[in-house]
Parts: sequence; C-alpha cells; structure tokens
Amino acid sequence: MNIFKAMAVANPEEASRAIPVIDFGPAFRSEPGGLPAVARQVGHASETVGFFYLAGHGVPQAVIDDAFQASREFHAIGLTEKLALKINENNIGYLPVNQSMQRHSTVHKATRPNFNESFFISHDRAADHPDVVAGTSLRGRNHWPAGHERMRATMVRYMKAMEGLGERTLPVPRIGDLAVVGGAGAYCASMAAKNYNSIPAAPEAMRRADGSFALVRRRQTLADVLREEDET
Repeated sequence: MNIFKAMAVANPEEASRAIPVIDFGPAFRSEPGGLPAVARQVGHASETVGFFYLAGHGVPQAVIDDAFQASREFHAIGLTEKLALKINENNIGYLPVNQSMQRHSTVHKATRPNFNESFFISHDRAADHPDVVAGTSLRGRNHWPAGHERMRATMVRYMKAMEGLGERTLPVPRIGDLAVVGGAGAYCASMAAKNYNSIPAAPEAMRRADGSFALVRRRQTLADVLREEDET
C-alpha cells in the first residue's frame, strides 16, 4: 500500500511540498548568526518532517545535471548487462526492481518489495587499496559497465562533490567538542539510522577524564546487520 494512503494523506503533492528548503549559504559564508540559525532549521526539519532540501550548497549546477544524465545512461542499459553488476556483500552494484523491502519502519509495515531499481557506488577504490586488500566489510570496489567511462567519471565527480559538501555541513569534530548524534534517520524516530539501507551501527568510544579511551560498543559487522534484518 502507498504510505500516503496508509497514513490517510489527502493530498500527497501538498505533503511533498511541506518538505522545507533550507539555505545553508549563511552558515557556509560565516555570516553572523548564520550557523546557529541554519542549525535550528535543520534540527526542526529533522525532528518534525524527516527530510529537507538543501539550498545554497555551492555545488555547480553542471555537476548536478551531469549526474542526472549519468543516472539516465545507466538505467538505459539492458537488463542482462545490469544484472552482471548485481549488488554484492559490500552493498555495491545493481539492485533490480522488486528485490528489496524496508523492514525497519515503525509507522508502515511493508508487505510488498520496492518497485524501483538502484545502482550503488562507493568511493572508487583501486585493487591495491588497503581496505580492498584486507577485505574490509562494506569497503569494496565499485563495479562499472564496460564502455561507459564518461558515466563513471561523472558519477565519481558527483560523489566527491557530495563528500565535500558533507564535510562542510558537518565539520570533523576535535577532542573536547560536544557531539550529539541522533538516530532519526530519514523518517524521524520511525526509522533509526542503524541498519537503514544495511548501514552498520557505528562504534562508540568513551574518553576518560585522564584522556584515555575505552570501547563502549564495537562496530557492527555485516553478519550482525544481516542477522538483525533476518530477525525483523
């Protein structure tokens, strides 16, 4: 069932327009009061809506347009060729239509698989990358269709742009900083970030008064994630 119907939403278009547009420009330009003002908007949107559009991000429109064109190019490829790139244990590759189901929502019980297809990529690691050599979970190599080098370069360029935007949006914390990480995920409290899209729970460490550290919770392994998904 469509989630809008399940939640008795009379006008889905109006509900979609309710997603706020937040201008990050004042924060990125270090305007007086810009950072706390943007932070308040992000907090409110995350806690009440679960989504927001990001404006004033500084990513060139050409990079965005090229990324959409690269997506259209991939999905125009024949099914046989896409299935050769089928998603693997590192959550990289092609996910066909009707091959996934979101089981972690507490507001909508999924009874049918997702009627969409996806192509997941990660950082474009070389064969000799330490994580690839070590077989680190969720740190494998991308799989690309042959003969689409421009599409590959476009997707990697867009991912790097998003990575840079993420680093500007959430600066790397320093020792002594107060960091509060909420598990709201993309659907407010109804869907925690833990295991959403098979994302493993992050490790937690405690810094003692003497400066030493203690591991409070280890990072989930892929086996942990799959076991919880099977049990859900």
